[in-house]
Order: sequence, then structure tokens, then C-alpha cells
Amino acid sequence: MVETVSPASLPAGFEPTSCVTTDTYLGFYAEGVGGGTNTLDLTFTGGTANAIIGCDAGSVGTPMTSDTIAAYRDQGLVPATMNTYAVTSTTLVLTPAPNNPTIVGLATKPTTFTRPD
Repeated sequence: MVETVSPASLPAGFEPTSCVTTDTYLGFYAEGVGGGTNTLDLTFTGGTANAIIGCDAGSVGTPMTSDTIAAYRDQGLVPATMNTYAVTSTTLVLTPAPNNPTIVGLATKPTTFTRPD
């Protein structure tokens, strides 16, 4: 999973059009159906935080550690580990399962992934 965080701004106030800050999440997922409910369990195993790509002023970022994932989850930037989900042609909505061990901070709210038509 790759998340576009923001256009890069190096130096302060300058916004090159080709630079993008990204987070890359590595891990596994397990999809299931039980009692008519779709479930999606996520396990994050690494990745890269705050990499700047697409320009000469790029940066490789920092390792995506379990502490980084926990901090991002607390801010609502990473979905909870155990979720139910609903899908349309353009969205995936993950809702934390009530028995989820990683419901913290803003990760208690649904996470919506959207793709263009």
C-alpha cells in the first residue's frame, strides 16, 4: 500500500511540481466472510515513511517501524488490524471490528480508500 502524503516543499515555501512525499506500507492481509460479514485483517511488517520521490531533491525516507505504524494508527492514518469492509466500484471502506486489539486514537473510525472512475 502506498500513500501520497503531500507534495514536497524543499526549501520552505518552494513547491516543485514533480516531488511527492509518500509512505509505503509492507505487510499481509487475510480476507474472509463469516455470518454474511466481510472481514479484512491487516498485518504491517515494514515499509518506508516520508520518502520524497519524483525529483532531484529526493529522499529515501525512514524505515516504517512498528512504532511508526502505531503512531500513524493513533493519528488515524493507518487502519486498525481487524476490520469489516464494504466495497463499491470506487471505494473500499474498512471499519474496525469491535474485538480489535489495535483500536486506538483515530483508528477507531472507518478508513475509506477511493480510486477514480
